Amino acid sequence: MEIIGKLIELLPVQTGEGKNGSVWKKQNIILEVEGTETTLPKKLCVALWNDKINYDFVEGSILKVSFEIDSKEYNSRWYTNLWASNVEYAA
Repeated sequence: MEIIGKLIELLPVQTGEGKNGSVWKKQNIILEVEGTETTLPKKLCVALWNDKINYDFVEGSILKVSFEIDSKEYNSRWYTNLWASNVEYAA
C-alpha cells in the first residue's frame, strides 16, 4: 500500500539486539493523512526499521510512504502494525 501524508512527529530511535545477536534500529513516525469531505484527517504511526530510517526527515514535510500491514495476536488481543518498505519526500 502507499500513502502520502504530512510528517507531524518523529519519535526517538530505539535499538536492541535480536535473539541471533544482530543489532536492530527502529523509529516510529507519525503521519497526518488528509480526510475526505465527511471525515477529519487521520493520524498513522508507521515503523521504519534499520536502513529505512532517514535522519534528514523534518517534521512538517510531506512524505510518500509504501508500507505493509501486519496484525498479530498477543494474550487474546490483536495488534496491527504498519511497516515502511520505502519512504521518500513527495514531489
